[in-house]
Order: sequence, then C-alpha cells, then structure tokens
Amino acid sequence: IDMTGLANDVNKKLDRVIDNKPVRYVIDACNDGTNWYRKWSDGWLEQGGYEAGMTKSTVTFLVPFSNANYTITMSTRKSSAFAQGTPMNVTTTSFVMDYTGNTGAAAEGSYWYVCGQGLPS
Repeated sequence: IDMTGLANDVNKKLDRVIDNKPVRYVIDACNDGTNWYRKWSDGWLEQGGYEAGMTKSTVTFLVPFSNANYTITMSTRKSSAFAQGTPMNVTTTSFVMDYTGNTGAAAEGSYWYVCGQGLPS
C-alpha cells in the first residue's frame, strides 16, 4: 500500500462538499486546563476559559482574532447575588471582564466564551 498516496487522497477529500454545502472541520485545538480554543477550517475561531475571583480582569486570548468584532459571553459565579458584567477594552488579543459596577458581592469567578473570525491559517 502506498501510504503517502493514500494520505494525499484523504487530504484532498477534506475540502469537499456534501449536498452542495462545504464541510467544516476543526483544524487546530488546545486546552491548557483553564483556557481553550478551537480553529475551524473556514476561519471561524472559538475560545473560552475561566478567570478566578476578580471583579475586573483582563482575558488574553491564546489565539488572536482577525478583528474585534467577535461575540463575548460571560457567566459569573457568586454566592450572594447575580453579577452583571461588562466586557471592556475589546481588542483582537484581549478584553477586560468588568464586574465592578454590579450590586452585591464581587464575582467569585467568571467563565467566558468568545467566537468570531480568526486570522488566516
């Protein structure tokens, strides 16, 4: 069996379409135990993680986005009340999670998720 030829044939099939729709697949992924990312074949980028015990903290991405027009979702853990957080200072490489304007106790930790267009591979 020609393993190189077989590998090349499989590689060519990865960029095919099924029912006239492009097939998307993960081309790279990483999880360092606290933060993670997933890069898709069409350039889409997802990242997420956890920031512990801060009322205001900077999240630095493992992989930069192509622009700052990505979606941010934040979820806070609190023992006394729900905290409404605000993403601030949004750049292609980071954003600030700000929980200082909420009522009640400070955030005990925050989960975050962002998705948008990544840099070309």
